[in-house]
Amino acid sequence: MTFEELKQEKSDVLGDKNFVISDFDNISKSDDFNMPGVYILVEKESKEVVYIGSAYARNLKERLVQYRYNGSGNTLKKDLEYIGKASQDEFKNYLSTLEIYAFEERS
Repeated sequence: MTFEELKQEKSDVLGDKNFVISDFDNISKSDDFNMPGVYILVEKESKEVVYIGSAYARNLKERLVQYRYNGSGNTLKKDLEYIGKASQDEFKNYLSTLEIYAFEERS
């Protein structure tokens, strides 16, 4: 499913959200992600949604930088491997092929 298809299908939830957009190569430079919320990882070329996650205990920037620079994020790694997108060894390189769409959500 593409990002646009997801937005249409879940318009009741996503329709009025103000998305901030970046990628894993630039996330550490962005202050737009200093908030709790939901993030959607999308392949840059195909626009296919590959993962949806959230960050509430930490802000989105901390969570996403953790993936990029520490290589941590066991659930994300396992899910990407399970759907055939990236092996554990390919994880950090694969992140460079993704865009991050996020919105603030306080639950």
